[in-house]
Amino acid sequence: MARSTATLVRWFAWSTLSGPLALGACAQGTSPGNLVGRYAVHAVLVENTCGGGLPASATLDFQVELREQDGVGYWVQAKAARNAGSLGSDGAFRFTVSRTAVVSQAKPALLEPSDFLSTDPDRDLKQQRGCAVTTKETLAGNLQRWRKADGSVTANADAGSGDDLSAEHRIEVSPSSGSDCDSALAAYGGAYNALPCEARYQLRGALDTTGVTARAGAGGAKPNGGGAGGS
Repeated sequence: MARSTATLVRWFAWSTLSGPLALGACAQGTSPGNLVGRYAVHAVLVENTCGGGLPASATLDFQVELREQDGVGYWVQAKAARNAGSLGSDGAFRFTVSRTAVVSQAKPALLEPSDFLSTDPDRDLKQQRGCAVTTKETLAGNLQRWRKADGSVTANADAGSGDDLSAEHRIEVSPSSGSDCDSALAAYGGAYNALPCEARYQLRGALDTTGVTARAGAGGAKPNGGGAGGS
């Protein structure tokens, strides 16, 4: 799916910022590997324990391409960096991205009367450390239907009447090592309800079957090496 904690959307829209991871159709000539499928995705926020520290829309709608090259899967959204991960022959996929951002800088301790003319001032002990948080986004799910190299659609042999794409997007936020993030908590005037915290989206997607050239098959070509090249 911005690269602060509000970045949630950039990835998926891995993003929430345009959608969740923020992946969508890519520009002509920039798409990696073979097209496995284009999906219209609807995402629903099911939990957000972070509060205002991680702004998250209740619902998100966006377009995404899943692509594959040399055993590597790609989640690609418009106007967003493509994300590399795993895409298995059974349609299972997983993408992960992590980043660290500074929420507040360290602040020097204020001088107190006891510090004047002292041979052992304790200002270092009273100095407020800064706060940096690490945000880890994980998008994991499964494909029930995808495009074959010949332009037709295939499905998992055990595919039922479920969604063509189903996944969970989890965004986990935690203080980085050595940080003091009390000031970032709502109880102390900050934006976060709690740290660490997380938000979760449930994603459902429908395969774009525009230009399908043959009837859908079951248990046919695998996602790995089974897509159509190009955008």
